[in-house]
Amino acid sequence: MLKTRESALCCASCGAQYPVREGIPVFTEDGDVRDLEEMQHLVERLEAMDETAFPDPAARFRLPNRPFSLARHRTEKRAFDKFFRKYTDLDSLRILDISCGVGREAQMLLAAGATDITLLDISFPAVAYTRKTFPLYYPDRRLLYCVSDAAQLPFPDNTFDLVLVYASAHHYPDFRRFLSEVTRVSARLCLISEPARIVPLEGMMRYTGWNTEYGGLDTHRFHERRLRNQLKGAGMRYEIQRRFQYFPKMFDPLGDVRPFVVVWFGFLRFMELVCGRWLGHSLNVFAERNKG
Repeated sequence: MLKTRESALCCASCGAQYPVREGIPVFTEDGDVRDLEEMQHLVERLEAMDETAFPDPAARFRLPNRPFSLARHRTEKRAFDKFFRKYTDLDSLRILDISCGVGREAQMLLAAGATDITLLDISFPAVAYTRKTFPLYYPDRRLLYCVSDAAQLPFPDNTFDLVLVYASAHHYPDFRRFLSEVTRVSARLCLISEPARIVPLEGMMRYTGWNTEYGGLDTHRFHERRLRNQLKGAGMRYEIQRRFQYFPKMFDPLGDVRPFVVVWFGFLRFMELVCGRWLGHSLNVFAERNKG
């Protein structure tokens, strides 16, 4: 159990103390210096942008490298559309958003009705940004914040109903340990979305420099078979979907042209039917705790 002591949290069992900065418990040192600098730069860009740059509140929680649009919104939701269809009780779920960044996925969940979210990231600037910004738009929600390494989560077993991991598990060198922690604190559900190996296209990607929304070949990508092996023994039933979640940057000017967006995502659905099993560049894992 953790107790508050001045500007720190103290473990009643071992006496370890963890600082509290700007109201945020910090359970680890900031991560890789390069990642920290990149996140700090991103936060500074968002904070410096004029209010007119955010026609939709959701834009405050997105990377500012591309305009927020209908197409971008549809691309993001493709990873979770099955979840939103199946689970309509978001307002009753205790949710942990791992590697929350500047809050994109948390904002999607809040907009869909979630009321209780803990935002966690190893980067203090990212968590501080979400703590400052989210209450402006969702003042009536229960939002908690902490800085921690997801491979050593500071929560008891089964603390959350849903643990969400979006495009961050590939940053952890010991995925088994990471997965063990994610499933340990989840009493009910885990959602994981990560870049997939697309072996038939990797030669072309290397030659053309083509990237998916997760990045290029320098991004660590999961092999589906190996991922299935690592999910075994996690004590959860799981399903893996391979999907196309991509809207090319060159089409950004058409991102709010509804007929074009409808046609594009219809094309992606067709591609999934034809070759998604082999070429879908996103692996979306839906895992539920085994009952009994």
